[in-house]
Amino acid sequence: ILYSVDIFNAAKSSIDPYVATIVVGAMQVLGVGLSTAVIERTGRRPLLFASSFGVIICHITLGTLFLLKTLDYDISVVGWLPIVAVSLFSVAYSTGVGPMCYIVTNEVYHPDAASFCSSVSLFVLYFAGFIITKFFPAVGDLIGMHWCFFILVICCIVIFLLVLFLVPETKGRTKESILNELRLGKRLDGESQKGATIQSIS
Repeated sequence: ILYSVDIFNAAKSSIDPYVATIVVGAMQVLGVGLSTAVIERTGRRPLLFASSFGVIICHITLGTLFLLKTLDYDISVVGWLPIVAVSLFSVAYSTGVGPMCYIVTNEVYHPDAASFCSSVSLFVLYFAGFIITKFFPAVGDLIGMHWCFFILVICCIVIFLLVLFLVPETKGRTKESILNELRLGKRLDGESQKGATIQSIS
C-alpha cells in the first residue's frame, strides 16, 4: 500500500496512480468492514484460507505483469490490471490475514504466557513490516519488481500452510479446548461437542 503509486507508475497503469491509490485505500476500508461483519459467522480459519489464497493470487498477478514488462511485452492492453490486483489484495488482506494476527494470537496463547507471546508476535510482525517497507524499492531495483512479488508469493504460501496445519479454529471454543487441541494435535470428542454447542447457542 505504501508504494502503490510507485507500483502503478512502474506498471504503466492506464489509471492515474494517485486516483488508483485512493481507490485502493477505499477497498482496504471495505475489507475491514467485511471482516467485522462475517468473522463470527464464518470462523477464523475460513477467513484466513480465503484471505491468504486471495493475497497469493494478487501477488502472482502483479509478479507476472512485471515479468512480462521486463521481457518487453506490451502490457498496455491490461493497463487496468494493476489497480484491480492491488485493490483485491487490499480487500483480501484486510478481510483475514491483516486483522486475524491480532485476534487469533490472543485466543491460542496460554493465559500465563499470553502477554509475553503477544508482545513477541507483534514485534516480529512490525519488524517484518519495517523490513519490507525499508527495502522493497531497493530490492525491486536490484533484482526486478517481479521478483519482489514472487518472493511475497512464497511468504504467503508459507502462511497458507501454517494455517492449514497448525492454526486451530477458535470460534465458539473455550481456551481449554483450544489449548488441548494444540497440545494433542486434535480435538477431543467431548470438546468437539462442547464447541458445537457453544456455536449453536451463539
